[in-house]
Amino acid sequence: MPKTHVLRVICASVARVESSPVNVLLTLRNDFCQKNVRARSAWLYTHGWFVGWFEGARDAVENGIAIAASDTRNAGQRIVHRSTGPATLAQPISVVATQSQHTPTEFARGIEWLRRSPLAQEEPLAVWRRLSEPCVAPGHGTWSALPDHDVAYVAADPNASLDELRKLGERHGSPVVYQRFANARLRSGDVGAAYVDVPHRDGFTRVRLVSRRSLEQPMLRTVLDATGCTVRDFGSFAAPEPGIGVTLYPQPVNAWMPQTTTGA
Repeated sequence: MPKTHVLRVICASVARVESSPVNVLLTLRNDFCQKNVRARSAWLYTHGWFVGWFEGARDAVENGIAIAASDTRNAGQRIVHRSTGPATLAQPISVVATQSQHTPTEFARGIEWLRRSPLAQEEPLAVWRRLSEPCVAPGHGTWSALPDHDVAYVAADPNASLDELRKLGERHGSPVVYQRFANARLRSGDVGAAYVDVPHRDGFTRVRLVSRRSLEQPMLRTVLDATGCTVRDFGSFAAPEPGIGVTLYPQPVNAWMPQTTTGA
């Protein structure tokens, strides 16, 4: 049976906030839930910008975009992607915060470049990945490149394991990118993840550090499923190089946790 097609829109705007980005996102999530915005959405805060991804019936999406544009916490809304097609978002609302070495000016240039690029006409998940998970592999386009391979290491205590991820990044000139995720459960907290990009001859491999709790986040799982990410226990982190991620990771992400029921 074919999937129902919906309106999919990704917009970006300059953030006008002074408090913690994660706290702002959690408050925004709670506000949208209370306003009963009928379109599903995902929200990203990164580099001084908000990015919103809306899916649903046309009137619901247009209403959600209008509500977002009128919010005093942002300004200068612009459309990055607009299309009709199958829905991707698994929950009424998800929020993500990404912290990398890029500046707000660099991200603004990336937004404008992507808006003019044919890449903006790809599926919305590909556009979202470029904005929420910028490439940090030397010699590859920050906003254009996507990883050839994706592997996630599950650590019982990701904070204690970050040193190993940093060392891997330092060996390859890749800074660590930090992320926070939260789902649609009103008043629930957020969980973290991080990644580095390891270049190889034909592209680059994204190496992630996650926890089991972060793997429960629908937005992260949507991205990992799309990349074909496979998962290993952190105890096997000392992977041979080069070729990391190409043949060594037999466990798919779903093997690490029971299937969860997403919200309506």
